[in-house]
Amino acid sequence: MNKSLRALLVEDSIEDAELLLQELRRGGYDAAFERVETADAMTAALEKHRWDVVFGDFTMPRFNGAAALKLLREKGLDIPFIFVSGTLGEDAAIAAMRAGANDYIMKGNTKRLLPVVERELRECALRREGRQVQERLRQSEERFRQLAENINEVFFLTDADGTSMIYISPAYESIWGRSCQSLYLDPLSWLEGVYPEDRPGVLSLLRKNPSYFQAEYRIVRPDGAIRWIWARTFPIKDQKGTVYRLAGIAEDITERKLAVEESQNSQERIRLLLDSTAEAICGVDLQGRCTFSNQACLRLLGYASIDDLLGKNMHLLVHHTKQDGTPYPLEECKIYQSLFTREGTHVAEDVFWRADGSAFHVEYWSHPVYRNGVLVGAVVTFLNVTERKRAEEELRESEARFRQMAESITEVFWMTNPDKHEMLYLSPGYEKIWGRACKTVYEHPTTWMEAIHPEDRQRVVSAATTNQVSGRYDEEYRIVRPDGSIRWIRDRAFPVKNPSGQVYRITGIAEDITERKRAEEELRMSEERFRRYFQLGLVGMAITSPTKGCLEVNDRICEILGYERSELLQKNWAELTHPDDLSADVANYNRVLSGEIDGYSMEKRFIRKDGQVVHATISVKCVHRADGSIDYFVALMQDITDRKRAEQLVQRMAFYDHLTDLPNRNALTNHLEKIIQSNDNAGLPMALILFDIDHFKEINNTLGHRYGDQLLKELGIRLRNVLFVPDIVARLAGDEFAVLLPKLARKEDIDIVIQKIQRALQPPFIVEGLPIVLEASIGIALYPEHGNNPDSLLQRADVAMHAAKESGSGPTVYVPELDQHSPQRLALMGELRQAIEKNQLILHYQPKVDLKRRVVFEVEALARWRHPQRGMVPPELFIGSAERTGLIHPLTYWVLQTAIRQCSAWQRAGSPVVVSVNLSARNLLDPKLLETVTRLLSANDVAPEWIQFEITESAIMTDPSRAQETLKKLHGIGIRFSIDDFGVGYSSLAYLQKLSVDQIKIDKSFVMHMVENEGDMTIVRSTIELAHNLGLKVVAEGVENQEILARLTEMGCDAAQGYFISRPLPVQELTRWLCESSWASTKSKQVG
Repeated sequence: MNKSLRALLVEDSIEDAELLLQELRRGGYDAAFERVETADAMTAALEKHRWDVVFGDFTMPRFNGAAALKLLREKGLDIPFIFVSGTLGEDAAIAAMRAGANDYIMKGNTKRLLPVVERELRECALRREGRQVQERLRQSEERFRQLAENINEVFFLTDADGTSMIYISPAYESIWGRSCQSLYLDPLSWLEGVYPEDRPGVLSLLRKNPSYFQAEYRIVRPDGAIRWIWARTFPIKDQKGTVYRLAGIAEDITERKLAVEESQNSQERIRLLLDSTAEAICGVDLQGRCTFSNQACLRLLGYASIDDLLGKNMHLLVHHTKQDGTPYPLEECKIYQSLFTREGTHVAEDVFWRADGSAFHVEYWSHPVYRNGVLVGAVVTFLNVTERKRAEEELRESEARFRQMAESITEVFWMTNPDKHEMLYLSPGYEKIWGRACKTVYEHPTTWMEAIHPEDRQRVVSAATTNQVSGRYDEEYRIVRPDGSIRWIRDRAFPVKNPSGQVYRITGIAEDITERKRAEEELRMSEERFRRYFQLGLVGMAITSPTKGCLEVNDRICEILGYERSELLQKNWAELTHPDDLSADVANYNRVLSGEIDGYSMEKRFIRKDGQVVHATISVKCVHRADGSIDYFVALMQDITDRKRAEQLVQRMAFYDHLTDLPNRNALTNHLEKIIQSNDNAGLPMALILFDIDHFKEINNTLGHRYGDQLLKELGIRLRNVLFVPDIVARLAGDEFAVLLPKLARKEDIDIVIQKIQRALQPPFIVEGLPIVLEASIGIALYPEHGNNPDSLLQRADVAMHAAKESGSGPTVYVPELDQHSPQRLALMGELRQAIEKNQLILHYQPKVDLKRRVVFEVEALARWRHPQRGMVPPELFIGSAERTGLIHPLTYWVLQTAIRQCSAWQRAGSPVVVSVNLSARNLLDPKLLETVTRLLSANDVAPEWIQFEITESAIMTDPSRAQETLKKLHGIGIRFSIDDFGVGYSSLAYLQKLSVDQIKIDKSFVMHMVENEGDMTIVRSTIELAHNLGLKVVAEGVENQEILARLTEMGCDAAQGYFISRPLPVQELTRWLCESSWASTKSKQVG
């Protein structure tokens, strides 16, 4: 087939022209031509037709080839020009080529004609194609430049080694706050704005691989503002694969960073949410092999690693067998159906098989995936429908991987014409956020504005009208959904320009920022609350640097430490700390700095400006920056100096006799327990000596208690002077003393100590000028011969002492024959079991009065035994033995049942009153106590707050952890607790604060003599003040007269109990007393 050719001949010879055409036809060209002889004719021909080649005679009468060549080139036409001449010399030919001729042919030698024509046509075609490519490239670059100059991100283009800046988008100036011109002059000047702490890391990454640089870092703008940047580069390669450009994007992610911080790491919550989803996702290629899998897929299929799935045929792995056990043919597999139909497939129920061979029911979807319009595989999503509890969550796929990205993200993409009369595109996110159909906006493009909150509408409409086309539209506003809920929206617009620079599209993105706004508001409120709390001054507060320097302090901490605020801000935390407490504080501080803990609490001492020591509790918490480093510390300080002093007083009160300043019974018992339990002293003999003063009661009755106390003080001094460490001398009660010999080398040493005691008694005691001679009855018990615990040793020594007193035979060592009461106690316990079963026990109730309201608010239930032969048996004769024998459990059950029934009866009669019941150590350790109490309350329709349990300190200390657990459980249902006989036990108020205790009762031994004894008065007052500081109510027992009651009222004691108010009474008498007594409430009198 001939090739068409349009040829323009600049030739005055028709014959020469015909010869040229013949040669072209011979070469297979179907030549269409026109012959011209003048410049005008040539111009007309060029304007009339498009020519493939121009042949020109070099010399003609009216026109010549050189002029024709010049005319052609002046018109800018890229048409091959070939000289055909018989007179063209070599110099002329060279000149013609320099002038732009493509080649020359001699008329006498046309053999070169066809090759030259083919060559020039080919090269012309290549040049034309190159121009088209260049034009397309120019248009692409123009579109790219418009996009780069209208987006918020910084786009940049450098040479291959990054030393020359080819292009930087204007966003650089708005983000960095520096001119683009500075980068063109110095391409690395952007590093000057990088935050100093981040600069080394950025430089390291940049030097390591500039072609694939990725980094997240901070910059410091010239105005001092700090912004977060996410930057990455990627290489641009030529056809040979050589990198000749570096392109990159730098994005301002400050708002995103702030949102993450202000919403308390929302990204972590999202990650946790995604990790917990039941939806599994995997991909398959055209051969059905697995290309990717998420963690849910691995988990549901029972595979440990993605490597177990990649490249494996998914049908053969998970879909090979039907539910009935028959093979599942590959051609029926719905997973691959989308590869054949090129449409999505949904299977509501099927069976997949796990790696361990077990099957599970699934619902799954298979969707074809295209890349550049070519089917490359399918995405399979499935759910374990046997365990599904909620609807499937939407997949969000990478835009580069899945075309459905825009349809599944939460933001709303939109596109309109500049006049906004037509909505070209609106993503489905609009319906989720606005709660309105996309269809309405397509039909009426301005209807989206109707949802804008009335208070924001005018501003947003005005901004949309004036700023969207200019690219300055970035608005935050509220919308009102059809259901009335309000959402916050951030809406941005970007104009898109055509090659001529005219805006022909406006694209935008609207995102729901309600959660961010809520987080901002919560942060603002939190900061306001913190500011108010900081300034309120209830506790001392300080903000310190990681180096312990004070950054801010409140008035309260200045008051505690005695410094002015300006002085404290110049101090280091360590300078203020007591030297003995510094190492423990530093150890905790270093644990925080190392990341082991994020805070700590401790008690420590501070040195005030005036040199005084302040006891305080501190709580220290660190606050982290976004990068995880510690920003600062917040320390809370509470002054507990007064509490410490009171605790020391109470502690001494609990273990020392306030009259003689000797250790008391508690201290002696505690010391005995430690020695017995000590491995060093296990099994070694000890001796316990008990003695009391003979006829001491007569001395008290004759001279008075004041002089009796004076005598006991003097005796204590004498005993301390004759007995030395390790021997321990203690006053147990009244005129009863004890001496413990913990390291008894031989029994003869006992006689030596007894002689010292007797020598201490020999010199007369001078009281009111009268010489008083004292004698003592002395009993001895040996460890481990007579007992292996403190109680048994004290009891045996007491038996021996009383035997010595009765016999008058001098110091007596315990022998079992002396213990005459044991058989009687055994018999009494046997009768007690029958007494409980036969209902021989009764309860008496002793009132407690509120000293502020002067009315009865509570009664204490006290067990009494109405024995058929012995008469009324006092509780001290059977309660202790009952606890030791285990009868305490049925006895306590009877007391609880009876007391709760009576409480219910009083409530039904219209005289409600709280009933208090005593519990022993064994009761506290009873695992069924909570169940028993709950059942009895329910059976009698009594609320827990109408019952209070009284427990002794010793009962708690028997097993503190179990006792605390029992108290916590009972307190949790509403039962209140009171510590009975406080001050004679082992515990401190600091320890009781840790328990679920509401009230303490000061032991009557302190209350009864407080008016005469200043020491008792001090103890009572200190106990009341310290208990109130710890939020506890105080009841004083042993109130025997009006003066004691008046003093207690002055001290602020909450309640009182004692014979001055009322002795314990049976139910009938108490009911009458409640009606007649001045202490009774008005309501009780009316009911009575």
